[in-house]
Amino acid sequence: MVLNQVRGKFFILGALAITSQSFAQSISVAGPFEFWTGLSGAEQPSNTQIANVATVDTPYILSANVTVNSVNVLPVSPLQQQHYASVRLSNSAYPGLNGYFNFTDTTGGFASFAIATPTNRIMGNSAFTNFNTSTLVGALIPAGSTWGIEFYNRANNASGPEATGSNLAIQLNPQAPVTPPDGAVDLGTISSATTPISTVIVGIPAQTVRWFKFKLANVVDIFAGTYARFSTEFVNFNWDTEIALYTSEGIKIGEDDEDGVNSFSQLNFGNANGAPDGLSLGAGTYYLAVARFNATFGPTGFAASSSAQATSLSTRVVLDSNVPPPPTQELTGTLSLGNTTFGGVFTRNITGMVKQGNTTIGTISLTGISMPTASLTAELPSSFTGAATIEWDGSSFLLRKTNIVLTGSNLAVGAVSLQNGDVDSSGEVDAADIDEVISNFGSDQDISSDVDVSGEVDAADIDIVIANFGGTDD
Repeated sequence: MVLNQVRGKFFILGALAITSQSFAQSISVAGPFEFWTGLSGAEQPSNTQIANVATVDTPYILSANVTVNSVNVLPVSPLQQQHYASVRLSNSAYPGLNGYFNFTDTTGGFASFAIATPTNRIMGNSAFTNFNTSTLVGALIPAGSTWGIEFYNRANNASGPEATGSNLAIQLNPQAPVTPPDGAVDLGTISSATTPISTVIVGIPAQTVRWFKFKLANVVDIFAGTYARFSTEFVNFNWDTEIALYTSEGIKIGEDDEDGVNSFSQLNFGNANGAPDGLSLGAGTYYLAVARFNATFGPTGFAASSSAQATSLSTRVVLDSNVPPPPTQELTGTLSLGNTTFGGVFTRNITGMVKQGNTTIGTISLTGISMPTASLTAELPSSFTGAATIEWDGSSFLLRKTNIVLTGSNLAVGAVSLQNGDVDSSGEVDAADIDEVISNFGSDQDISSDVDVSGEVDAADIDIVIANFGGTDD
């Protein structure tokens, strides 16, 4: 077994450096190895299985493309077909998720076959009569994780091994970053606490694909009894839809034409009604493409198109799942709006952006504040830990930063005080703010010049701006 990694250029994904497509990870297994049947729908103990066949030293996003540089396969069963010989890949960072591919699409019996020149294969629904999907495709493969490999056969033609093999050399290729489709409708997070989520598409123009974005809150696993189901449904006409599910990296997970009710479209993952399109589905962000027949959904890059020549009538898109919502950590504290009296007429809104570095991991929205001091409560996924900053801003208040350390458990943020007087939101209390208050003097409208929120722009507001003169954003 030999591990070889070639480095190329880098791009940045979040806080991690991820290599571009010039990077590749190669895995070699000299053999011999045995392919036993996989017909029962689960991998067999007799299959040759190798844990820790390779260690990842540079993170990358796994694409569906596998390059087979070499392999030799000899049949044991006389009924063995070339396209039955397959491989399952697993990664220690994603227990229960896999990547599947077979060596060739050629059918028919054979005396032996070999691959001696680089051949591209696509990971997909290649295992166990499509009961498994390559759920590792599109995943961020972290440094320090290890690869495992298993050899299996897709048919049961013998009591022993179906075939033997040797001299395997494959190359796992990363996915280059892609731009998500424009105009995708964000349907939020789906879990047992939020679904079913339903939205109506009021017609799809000819040759057009509609996109929907959502976040799956937790892992779908048929063995845990969880499911996720994505479908189109009747509104006012049984028109012919097609749908496809893509990862946030543009890798197609599955597609369907008419497996739903009344020949509408439906994709099922995990323990859903009907034959599952996949045993599992990882937590994360996904994109659902919806089009009128006839549509084409490419394997990568959000490559979806429709050749439909007419605008469709309305249809309903429904997302449903029973996965549990992710565990959360609660942030609590108080927010003081300096130099305010609140005359009972108007209110103020303040937003807190929770950031780790330059990445926003949550938003705290305090709306309709009607008193100088307000309680704050917000939730973040427990998976976020470590140093973070809350940036508070809104109305006539200067931006203030609160440094916190997230532990995954509930956290008391404490008392946060905001400095008033930045009427024009320039980031500094200066002469321009005084001028703006003077220009609006006497107004009884809900404007930022009413810095004390008394219900009228008056001399008290001028005094407040002067008292805070020179203050700046953190």
